[in-house]
Amino acid sequence: EEEEKVVLDPADMDDPCMVEGIDCYIDAARGVEDVPTDMVCNVLIRLPFKKIKKFMRPTQNALGYDWSFYKLRNFMNQSDAQAYMDKKPVPYVRRGGKLYIVDHHHTLVALEMSKWDVHVTLQCVEDQPKEERSKESFWGYLEGRGWAFIRDEDYNRLDYSQLPKGFAIRDYRNDIYRSMGGFARLYKVLKRGKPLNERLFFEFRWGYFFWLHRDNDEESLWPSRRMHKGWYRMLQLLSDIDNKEYMLEHVEETATIEDMLFLSQQLIEPAYRMACFYLRHLLYAYDELEGEDRVVPGLARIFGSEHTALYGKVLPEDKMKMEVRKQMGMVEPKEEKEKKKEKENKTSKDKDAKKEKKESKKDKKSKKSADAEMNGADEVEDEDELGDGSKGILFSFEELEGEEFAKEPEKGEEK
Repeated sequence: EEEEKVVLDPADMDDPCMVEGIDCYIDAARGVEDVPTDMVCNVLIRLPFKKIKKFMRPTQNALGYDWSFYKLRNFMNQSDAQAYMDKKPVPYVRRGGKLYIVDHHHTLVALEMSKWDVHVTLQCVEDQPKEERSKESFWGYLEGRGWAFIRDEDYNRLDYSQLPKGFAIRDYRNDIYRSMGGFARLYKVLKRGKPLNERLFFEFRWGYFFWLHRDNDEESLWPSRRMHKGWYRMLQLLSDIDNKEYMLEHVEETATIEDMLFLSQQLIEPAYRMACFYLRHLLYAYDELEGEDRVVPGLARIFGSEHTALYGKVLPEDKMKMEVRKQMGMVEPKEEKEKKKEKENKTSKDKDAKKEKKESKKDKKSKKSADAEMNGADEVEDEDELGDGSKGILFSFEELEGEEFAKEPEKGEEK
């Protein structure tokens, strides 16, 4: 079988490993010559993306444009981009001089759009010698393991020759259902497990389930026509945005990261948030199924024999509500909460002190009134209290209610 040659730039010729191939980088990463070949998958390779991407090959022909644009927030500057990629080791299957990437396609596409030259860490999950399998057998093996996705919009299989050779977003088919799977995780409707076989193509599998239920027919699990109608309306809106905003021009080549993020945050993410509000009712219906009823038609054929039912956990409604509130800025950060609580405690203490002072004053006044009532109309001398040199007289309320004060003065009499 003829090996596909790596196209090198003139600048690459200065790097011996670029000329010799991926084995040179792996040997350099191992650092010790006597490490057995079968231990190669325990070695992490960390190299500049612009160099290593020449040896990397995607294993899927579709991705969610909206999910890749959402990920751009992790690549606002060189430092942020590097920090993010350091947390994302990229798993690959090695065959000959190529590294076939089995996860993080959306992240690598976002990195390619950002144009930052950062280091990526690659982690081998399996080594497949060329001599053991033909190219067709190799791709059949990857699909059987659920490590490759080569399908058109109706989930019909395509030939592996139609796979992209790199990570330019326009080389991929836009799969809106795949984006829906990503946002369903973001808004705490779905949660995926930690094992590799559950993580790989998790959102694609759920996206296929959404595609199966795009119509509310007699086989659908939608609990109500209203919920399906609301979700489908959001789906059409998102499709129009993708086709008329992203596809109108080469956005990834002409717009800044800030422009693309603005479109994502102000328009796309709210639409997906609303779509997930309706979608969760479909997922609750699926989550109630048991045994054979959970088997999804066609899932094993497309994603590998071990995937007959959907992995992952459908989260309760309160989880989604809390996440939505957080995304909308309605949930305060921990520091703000502590400051607010401290302020509330201080305000509460001040109120208690004022109340105590007021009650003490009231008690003194009540005692004074009670003493005055007991002594009747005792005169209390107060120098010039009335402003005319006369003495003020303190009367009890009982005396003020007497007839002398109630009757009207006669004509000619002074009040």
